[in-house]
Amino acid sequence: MIRGDFLMEPLLLFPDPAPPPLAQALDLGSWPWKAASTAEAATRLEPDEGWAGAVVCAD
Repeated sequence: MIRGDFLMEPLLLFPDPAPPPLAQALDLGSWPWKAASTAEAATRLEPDEGWAGAVVCAD
């Protein structure tokens, strides 16, 4: 995704599925994201350039 003048790698979200309000907010803001339920899944999904950041939701 291009955000401003640069290509932005996706954010990592935990858990999978991401909480619907969070997913909706990121989608509305045009932020790219991928959800993962385990560290192994996050590693498998990780872009070549790495994650832009991570959001961890805990109750």
